[in-house]
Amino acid sequence: MPNWCENHIEIQTHNESLVKEIVSSVKTGKFLEYCSPFPLDEWNYWTAVEHWGTKWDIDSDQTMVSTESLNNNLIQISISTCTAWSPPLPALEVLRNKKDIVSVQCHYHEIGMGYCGVWREGIDEYLEYDKDNIHFLENEYLSDYWGLKEMFEIFDEQEA
Repeated sequence: MPNWCENHIEIQTHNESLVKEIVSSVKTGKFLEYCSPFPLDEWNYWTAVEHWGTKWDIDSDQTMVSTESLNNNLIQISISTCTAWSPPLPALEVLRNKKDIVSVQCHYHEIGMGYCGVWREGIDEYLEYDKDNIHFLENEYLSDYWGLKEMFEIFDEQEA
């Protein structure tokens, strides 16, 4: 059984047809396949990890997707989902380079392995942590986004 990596993905585009395609792929549990299709349309573990960064596509029953109209006819698609072991950064990198995609970012947190980060436009800001190594608080943005300080306070209370 894998550790689950929580992902908050935001995609921006002006193309309404693309929004419909992406939302449909999320709702059918084929979002990563949409982003980065397998060669020969044949799933296997190593191909999945290479193309997606994780071994399975998203579980549509455990995923939330919404859209929001922003300024200048820009539409933002927000996806909250979990993936096995790690965030789907290779798949998002392929998506980011598709026509009409304005931006892609992913905040991710894998609590079981003690790491989190934010990937924006191909640049990954990543940190590892554990209860004995709390220098992660130096990264205020990620610490605040994922509530790391509060999480460790709860862990300390439980151990007391």
